[in-house]
Amino acid sequence: MNTKTTPENRLYYIIPPIILVMMAALWYSFSVSYEFQFDDLANIVNNFQVRTSSIWELFLANTRWISQSLNTLYYQLGKFNPFIYRLANITAHIITGIVVYFVACLALRRLKHETFFYKQRFSIAFLTAGLFLLHPVQTQTVSYIIQGQLEGLASLATAAMIMFFLIYVTAHNFWAQLLALGCMYSCMLLAPGTKEIAIISPILVLLIDWFFVAQGNIYSLKKRWWLHLSLFIGIFGMYIYFLKPDYFTTILGLKMELHNNMGNSLTDTIGAKITPFWYCISQFKVILHYIWIFFWPFTMSVDYDWVLVKNFFSFDCIVPLILLLALAAYTLYRLYHHKADLVSFGILWFFLAVLPRSSIIPSTELVADYKTYLASVGLFFLCASAFTYLLVWLEQHMLFLRTWYVHWALMLLFLLPIGHALYQRNKVWRTAQEFWLNILQNAPGKARAYNNYGVALCSAHKSREAIPYFQKAISMDKVYSDPHNNLAVAYGSIGQLDDAIKALEQSVKICPVQPEAYNNMASFYLEKKDFAKAEELLKIALRLRPHYGKAHFNLGRVYQAQDRQEDAFNCYKTACLKADFDTIDSFAFYAHASMGLKKYDDALLAYKKMLELMPGKKEIISMIINAYIMKNEHEKALPYFQQLLHMHPHEIELIFKYGEALLVCKRYQQALDMFTQVKQINPGFVPGHMRAAVCLYKLDKKKEAFTLLNNFLAQRPPEDFAAPVRELIKLMQEGKI
Repeated sequence: MNTKTTPENRLYYIIPPIILVMMAALWYSFSVSYEFQFDDLANIVNNFQVRTSSIWELFLANTRWISQSLNTLYYQLGKFNPFIYRLANITAHIITGIVVYFVACLALRRLKHETFFYKQRFSIAFLTAGLFLLHPVQTQTVSYIIQGQLEGLASLATAAMIMFFLIYVTAHNFWAQLLALGCMYSCMLLAPGTKEIAIISPILVLLIDWFFVAQGNIYSLKKRWWLHLSLFIGIFGMYIYFLKPDYFTTILGLKMELHNNMGNSLTDTIGAKITPFWYCISQFKVILHYIWIFFWPFTMSVDYDWVLVKNFFSFDCIVPLILLLALAAYTLYRLYHHKADLVSFGILWFFLAVLPRSSIIPSTELVADYKTYLASVGLFFLCASAFTYLLVWLEQHMLFLRTWYVHWALMLLFLLPIGHALYQRNKVWRTAQEFWLNILQNAPGKARAYNNYGVALCSAHKSREAIPYFQKAISMDKVYSDPHNNLAVAYGSIGQLDDAIKALEQSVKICPVQPEAYNNMASFYLEKKDFAKAEELLKIALRLRPHYGKAHFNLGRVYQAQDRQEDAFNCYKTACLKADFDTIDSFAFYAHASMGLKKYDDALLAYKKMLELMPGKKEIISMIINAYIMKNEHEKALPYFQQLLHMHPHEIELIFKYGEALLVCKRYQQALDMFTQVKQINPGFVPGHMRAAVCLYKLDKKKEAFTLLNNFLAQRPPEDFAAPVRELIKLMQEGKI
């Protein structure tokens, strides 16, 4: 197939990207409403900073300021609706895939025209980007919202830097080159705000230059020394500014040591530290795993139960090392014969991109598949090249395959099952139960998996089923406090309060600085009506975490049970407005306490917040109306009456109350219209006649007012109805209305 860049095949720069966008959008569209999972809860939903910070406060604050700013923006737009967060991640992923397509096109275009890679550049670029967009491994980043913002945006910034670099070296117009440089340096400035892995970006730009621009010619590479030097200085300079020099001296001095995460011990003994040496030699098997999952992604897990190797000569260390050394030798052999060998490029890209994660920098997670997001481009390039080579070989031996549309159809057929595998894998992220059950099946040796699956069961109101999972987690990790807390919640939900308190007492012994344990224990003492003990525990929780909204809320419940209404009001208000418990229930308690103390402004604030959370809720709108009426601000209640009437246009009580509010506001004609409707709906409803007469009287239609009331009396209504009408006539005659 001839794919030379000519005016007639410029559509290759338009049609393939459109197809890629449509395919990726289709396969990921099913997941836009999936729940928050795993660290998304800690970094987004339970992150108090998301609710309180402004975007400008976060600007250039640290190496992850872009993600933090985005979450603040998304919260302002849609609170904690997963849709907006997931849609943004998917959009960023698709943009990155399209950038990968153009990077491949621009890079391969610079090769000699007679080479396979040049002739098939569009096919290779399409398959590389297609695999990047649709491979199920990528769900580990895209559907993991917080990592999509970190790993994903770091990869996007890096890919964009490379694309603008290639545009710069390709363009012949000065202004086009200047614009490309400006865009490249803009990406360089943004990259250190995504995630620390962007530190590798200058090296990847240099790699692209060597293989595709200089093409192994050191003299050609030297012409752009200033550009590469500026990228290195810019990126490394910003990371030194953000992380401080001590961070780098600690890493290079092999002094960085980490403690295990609770429920996720990588060492033989739970209290041991994760050191650079043992972490590094344990990465040999991890890197092989990373390569393997791109060819067999069916045993992936978001969370693994892998541990550090026992010693250097253990099977899971020495065998992976030998295989990696063999791959390194093969790469060097190819480079020795051809300095710009593109198979070597794909291998080097993968290893360089994964280097910051799989070397001497220890982490509390030994293996995490999302770490391959940027590195995957190298492997996908190799796979795309291999498949394209197979297609070309088939075309040479089978005449009916030589048409361009068959060629592209076969590539699409190649991507379709991969997209389906993505769809199937993505279902794991749908609910917490599915998510943690999958992890439990793939990582049965991790206490955290049992604990979190138990939490998912509790959330689905299956507390009895959850208890064995919490007990299993406790037996696996004696210093893991979370399952004790969650076991207590499960016991509490089935009424076993004493067992719940015992579980929490054990949790506090393990970790005395966890506010959740004290709050939960207090809630059980509150149920037992031991208010003094509950108050004591809640104050400990709030000392540990002053913005702990649920603890403020429970303290309010304690005070309310003791009839300390003012104290309860203050706690509810703090929970909602100054802490992180801004739920519909907490605002309801805040509103109720406000109304009881006649603090109508606070009540209105609470009710309006409730209405934001539950738009159009009749009961809440009615409470807002009531608060305004109690405050004697009937005029402000009118729009809410109108909102209710739009939803319930024939509800006689609502129409009557609206008319009364209009009457108080001296809108007599509008009030008369409402009372006339009331009379038409229920002619026997006495107050409707009386209020209509008052309106007529106020509109100086006194004769009509008296006629209306006398006609009503002429119908000989019961005395209970007639008496107030005669009293109104008397008042009107005396001019006292």
